[in-house]
Amino acid sequence: MSMVNPVNTEQTLIAILANKQTFFRLMDLASESGTGHAMEFTISAYDRVLSEEVGRLSPVEGRRLIETLSLENLDRNGLLNYLDQKLGRFRLKGFVLSMLRHLDRKRLRELSQADLNQLVIQLDECYNLVSDYKLAWIPGDPAYSEMVQTVYDTFQHVASSLGVVVN
Repeated sequence: MSMVNPVNTEQTLIAILANKQTFFRLMDLASESGTGHAMEFTISAYDRVLSEEVGRLSPVEGRRLIETLSLENLDRNGLLNYLDQKLGRFRLKGFVLSMLRHLDRKRLRELSQADLNQLVIQLDECYNLVSDYKLAWIPGDPAYSEMVQTVYDTFQHVASSLGVVVN
């Protein structure tokens, strides 16, 4: 979605809050696809979710929403951690994600026992990774780097599922 007119940060944050369900859907899609642990979103999913929302509005309101919530405008206002057009991925700044998680606390209360069991299994897998006696704990070693990234991603996923902010 291309942007026509820049919108200031305050109005953009207000639009995010006013359209929080759009972002909750995006967070759900990321969780379902396995990237929810890092809260990294695909541009295509964002465009699809935003287009669906715009379709419910008048042409003028829809255009304004696109201008306000376009990735270019979010980036210009410092609300994105990164935007990688080449990989088709982006991540919102931590404070924006925290704000959305705070507004969606009900989801934490609705975690099922199966969801919690799955999180425990993922943490156990991390423990097994770091306990592997065959792993050389040498920074720069590809196996070590992969393990660190896997553990970090898993912690991010568990933290986001529980509504905890981890930086």
